[in-house]
Formats: sequence, C-alpha cells, structure tokens
Amino acid sequence: MRKSNVALRWRLLHRRAWQPKFAELIRSQISPNAVMDLLLTSAQLEYQVKNMFGDLLDQRQAKWDECKGKVMERLTELSEYFTGEKALTRVKRDERMMQWFAGLAKEVEAMNEGEEHSTVMGRKIQKTITALEEVEQFEQIDTDEQLKAFLGDTRELLRQLVRVVNIKHADLSKMEVISDLSYGFEILNDYTSVLHDRVRSEPNYSVLLRAGFVKLASILDVPLTRINQVDSPDALSVAEFYSGELVDFMRRLLDVIPRSVFMILSQIVEVQTHRLKALPVKFESHYLKEYAQLDERYHLALLTNKASNFTEGVLAMEKTALGIIQVDARQVLQDGLRKELVRQVSEAMHSTLTLRTGVDLASEFERVMSQLGQQMEGFRRSIEYIQDYVDLAGLKMWQEEVSRIINYNIEQECNKYLKKKVLEHNSKYQSKVIPIPRFRSPAGPLNAGSVNFMGRVMNALMLMTSPDTTVFAPENVGWYNSDGTEVAGIKTFALLNSGLSVTGLAGLDRLLAFRIVHHLGAFLKFHKENVTGYLPLLEQIRDGLFPENSVPRHSSNLYSKSLKKLEKLMAPMLSLVLKIGQAQLLRRQMTFVLKFSCRLDANLLYQGLTTVNTAVLNDVREHYRNPAKPYPKESNPLLGQLNKLLSASGMSDPFCKIYTVTEPVESLPALLLFFVITYMQKLQFDHQFSTLVRRKQSYPLDGMPFVVGVWTLLKQFHPSYTRQLLAYLGQFVRASVQHVQQQNDGKLTALPMEATNTLLFIDHFCKVGKIPRSAISEFIPSYIFDHIQLGVA
Repeated sequence: MRKSNVALRWRLLHRRAWQPKFAELIRSQISPNAVMDLLLTSAQLEYQVKNMFGDLLDQRQAKWDECKGKVMERLTELSEYFTGEKALTRVKRDERMMQWFAGLAKEVEAMNEGEEHSTVMGRKIQKTITALEEVEQFEQIDTDEQLKAFLGDTRELLRQLVRVVNIKHADLSKMEVISDLSYGFEILNDYTSVLHDRVRSEPNYSVLLRAGFVKLASILDVPLTRINQVDSPDALSVAEFYSGELVDFMRRLLDVIPRSVFMILSQIVEVQTHRLKALPVKFESHYLKEYAQLDERYHLALLTNKASNFTEGVLAMEKTALGIIQVDARQVLQDGLRKELVRQVSEAMHSTLTLRTGVDLASEFERVMSQLGQQMEGFRRSIEYIQDYVDLAGLKMWQEEVSRIINYNIEQECNKYLKKKVLEHNSKYQSKVIPIPRFRSPAGPLNAGSVNFMGRVMNALMLMTSPDTTVFAPENVGWYNSDGTEVAGIKTFALLNSGLSVTGLAGLDRLLAFRIVHHLGAFLKFHKENVTGYLPLLEQIRDGLFPENSVPRHSSNLYSKSLKKLEKLMAPMLSLVLKIGQAQLLRRQMTFVLKFSCRLDANLLYQGLTTVNTAVLNDVREHYRNPAKPYPKESNPLLGQLNKLLSASGMSDPFCKIYTVTEPVESLPALLLFFVITYMQKLQFDHQFSTLVRRKQSYPLDGMPFVVGVWTLLKQFHPSYTRQLLAYLGQFVRASVQHVQQQNDGKLTALPMEATNTLLFIDHFCKVGKIPRSAISEFIPSYIFDHIQLGVA
C-alpha cells in the first residue's frame, strides 16, 4: 500500500513539473490511463483493507473474549484430565500436572487486553505458548497423540490472541496518512476526460470509481486540521463546503454514464421505430421467420445489455460517505439520467420549435409539431423500454422532468406580464443538480417578444388565429380563412398535445390567462387615461337613453351624433377586445383537449374530480342559502387545490373566469353600446361559418372574438353591467324597428343591417354567457328574434 501510493504521488506530481521539458518527458513515458489504473487499483486495495481492518477493530473485544474463553476452557479440561477421574482417560492422577494447568488457566483468565500495553500482553501470551510447547516433553503427554493435538489447538488460539492484541486504531490512522490524496484533488481534473473515455470503452470500469471517491475524501484532512485543533465553530461549514466539492466532482465523473446510456437509447429507438416490424395479433406460420427478425432483435439485445452494463457498476455501489455527506450512488445515477434527459429534451424542443418564415404558417406549424411529437414519443418509448434494465422508474422520471421543463419555460415566459419577475435562481422548477438549460431565442418576426420555445409556440398560435385574417367557426370549433381553408382546429391542438403533452397545453393555458389579465389591465388603463374626458358626454347619452324600456325621442339623431363624437375611442378598444376574445377562444379550445385527454387516459381521475366538484359546489350553495352550514375556511387548501386539478384536467370554463378585481367603471355599458353599434356595420352573417364575419377583407375584426371579448370584459364587473348593456342593445333594436315602421307606413319589411347584426350579436352573446332567452325577452320582443332567426335560416 505504501509503495503504490509513493509511486502514484510521484507520477501525479511530476506530470505537472514546472520544467516543461521534464514534464513532457514524464508524460511521454507514463500514459494517463496507466496513472488512473494505478490510482483506482490502489484505492480498491485500500478500500478493501480498510474495511477488513475496520471490521476487525469492531470485532476485537468479541474475538478476544471468544479466544480467551476457549483457551481457559481447554486448560481447565487438561487440568481435570490429570485427576484420573474422567471416564475413559486411563491415566494416573498427577497432582503437579493438574495444578500446573489450573494455574495456567488462572493466568489466562487474569489477562486483560485493555489494561496493559499490547507489547507486554503479547509477551505474556508468548510465554504461555512456550510453556505449552515445553510441557509436551513430559512422558505423559509425549506418548499421547490426542493430548498433543489438544495442546496444538490451544497454542493456535493463543496466537490468535496475540494477533487480536496487535490490532490497534493507530494502524488505521497510519493507513489514512499513507493513502492521503489531498495533494492531487486539483490535478485529477486533468484526468476527467481520460476516465470518461475509459468508462465508455469498459462499462464495468465504473465499479472501481467508488473506491476512488472514498480515497478522495482525504482532501478534508488538510483544511480541517488547524480548524479542529482550535475547536473553531466553522469546522462544520468548511467540511460541508469541501464535501460538496467532492460530490460535485463525483457527479462530473459519473456524468459520462447517463450520456452513454442516452446514446445507446437513441440507437434502440431507431431499431424499434424503423427496423422492427409491428407484430400482428395473428399471422400464418410460414411468415414466422419474416416477423421474427432475429438479427434486429439480437442487435436490440446487445444494445440493451450494453446500457445495463453502464449502470450495473454504479448500482452495485452502496451508500458512500464523502466527508460529512452520505452519497447514494443510485441517486447520483438517477440525477445524472435526469440531467441528461432534461438536456436532450430541452435541446429538442428548442431546435424543433423554430418556425421558418416565408412559408405557410399553418402547414409549417403542423410539420414542426408532428416532428416534435415523434421525438417526444421516441424519448418516452426508450425510457420506458430501458427502465427495467437499469432498475429505475423511467416513466415517472420522464413525466416529472418534462413537466418541470415546460413549467419552468412557461414561468419565464410569464415574467413579461409580471411586475415582480421570477428570476432563474428563485424558480421552484430550476435545480442546481439537474439544471434546465436556457437558450437564446432565434431572431425573426415569429419570435419577437418570446423568451423561449413556449413563447414561440404562443406567437405562432396567435398569428394563425388572428381575428384580422381568420374567421372562427363555433360549430366547427376552428379558425378558417375566408375561402374556407382550415388554419387551426381540432387537429392542430391534437398535435400540440402530442408534442408538448398535457403539461404543455396546461402551461399554454396559464400563459393565455396571464395575457388576458394583461390586456384587461391595458383596457382599464386606457379607460382611465382616454375615456375620462368623455364621461360628461356619456352621462348626457345615458340621460337621453333613460328609461331603457322605451324608445328615446329623436333616436336616430341621438345615436348618429353620439357615434361620431365617440369615434376616436373605438379603434383602440377594438384591438384590446379582439385580443381578449382571441385568447379566450384559444383557452376554451385547450380545455376541450385537456378534458378529452383526461377522460380518455385517466377516467377514474375525471370521475373523482367531477364528484368532488359537484359536492363542493352543492355545499357552497347550501352555505349561501343557510349561513349556519359549513364553508371551507381560508386556511383550508381544499378550494385552491381542487381548482388547480380542475384547470389541469380541462374541467373549468374560461368564459366564467374572473381575471381581475376592479373598481366600478362609470358609464361602461353606454360606451360598450356604441362600441358594438360601430362595428356591427362592418359585419355580416355567413351561413357557411354560421357566425358573424367581416363584410370586407380589409376590416380587421371577426365576429366570435368580438363577442367573447365583450363578454369577458363585462364578466369582470357586477352583473348589472351586463344587464344594462343588454337593455341598451334592446332599446337600439326597438328604435331601429320603430324607425323602419315609420318609413313604411307601420309595416316591418326588413330590419336595417345594424339592427340585424345587433340581434345576432345578442344571440351569440347569450350563448357564450349561457344567458337564457327568457332574460332577453324583457328587452326585445320574442317575435323580433323569431323574425331574425327565420331570416338567417
């Protein structure tokens, strides 16, 4: 052990000699592989010897007592043998022999290995051994082979006592000094690549690494020597620091194993997806050889065996103490596999989710998401396939890490909507051991304002479903061009689900919610800064429209003049309302996909959530009917946790959400009345899409985002605001009907386009808000709605 450590020290230090020529000469004579072999084999020898010596020290007292007891028992038996009274002894009684052996037994009994020095005790035992050798010269013993064998066994037990006495803690300390490697901790960083190459070429080589890590623990001795001598309270923090450095070095060395495993996994996926044919449930016997594909399956078995060999050495390691930190090699391997999985998945998402410009966005988005879906399926299948061979819960690891990657990127993307940013080191999804890499977002118009790939996906969705260029068809639940070509629909969101998983859809849904809150805040800011100056005018208009159940005098003049005076406010309001409506429609589409996925893949969860949700809602309603009934306290996490589960499962309606709590906004229903009337002139009903669409391609608006945006805006205020707007709209329709009747001698021939579109707006508005027809009949007679429905049909 001493010679190997001297040779190792000379080789490690002289390869870093300050004279370049000398150092080059040493390097040319001694290869780095040979140095690492010497280091690891020496460490393995030391590890085994120290473990054996430690076990002997632990068993020293028990071994002493055992051997001492046997010696005393044998000497007492010899004393009793010479009494001549034992059966079958056939010897004469010999008082001297009997007394001599009895005295010797008492001397042995008086021995205590803890009271005297080991050298003194060893001499006493050696004298006893010599006495037992000399007693064999006596005729009574020399002629009895059985006695001689008995005495030989007794002497051997005494020699074991000598060995036990010579086992000292000082010898273990000498071994620690001899095997010290604190001088080479920095030097070993030069050999990291050498060890990586060696492990790649010989997977079983990783078994030796454990002993090397234990040997490295000696680096704690130097910095802690003086600190311990002065009994400093900083000893613990210093030990933690250097132990952490050791663990980091261990992780860096073992990092080659996960990388190698994932390289093999990529080959396994290639074999499984491209070379192995799918095995049918039934086939004819003469096709057996064709479907067997023995060469491909043999190659797959070789790859699997190679992957398991990489992890076998690490899994064989037991828990290892590196300084004051107890390291579980299995956990280190799992962390390494997770780290490599996170790196590869993040790189795949970043590189794949980069859309090209100058091509059709819808087809490009479909191509990118299909490619990402295939990559994610390949990762998932490979992890699921290999999990049993590396003794890890692979599918659980896959779901946890993909969820962490997406949630982290969504969190960073949401920072642009937050005043208090969540920095990387404060993120609950980021980890020092298993870091999520960050990439620079590529340049391009599609990537403007995005921080990562989730932002680029959101930008693509917003451009594809822009109300300026597309039409949302509620019956088909999709976005279409004016010529009827589908831009985004059920297939688009199914591809999103396959590429980004359920977690990705839930993350995009959360990002859209932040976006809606941002636009609602922008609307309130716009109202405060720009609409305040129009409040006197809106007050006059409100007085002119009162009461709402009757038609105002000179209604045509009132509406036309008011529209002209409020014209400047309409364009900014339209932009915000359409953005809110577009985001809401996207959220609802994502909840449909999440809900369908939950019912398909986790039906028990879906049924359980449905039951709990219904029960909680019933209890809440009962509480409001009778306050004596129980209601969850603020400290009770039930409602918060249930809301998270319902949102993640798509069992929530975004149209019913209240995104922000605001103060009452004066005259908002009157302002929205003229906002709706202004843009009803630019819409028309399309029978193909079954909704309101723009009359001209140059008009930057669409019917359903417009309706949903107005509904969402009103949802943030008291329900009286919605009722007031419906009253104003009903009043406008009645005024239009009266104006037509006055021009046609009391006959209702055809409604004006603004009134027709307003009725259609109210119809869509009520469907979105789930407002019953009976609530509308208070403001608009049923026969007018029947008339417009017949005309639409």
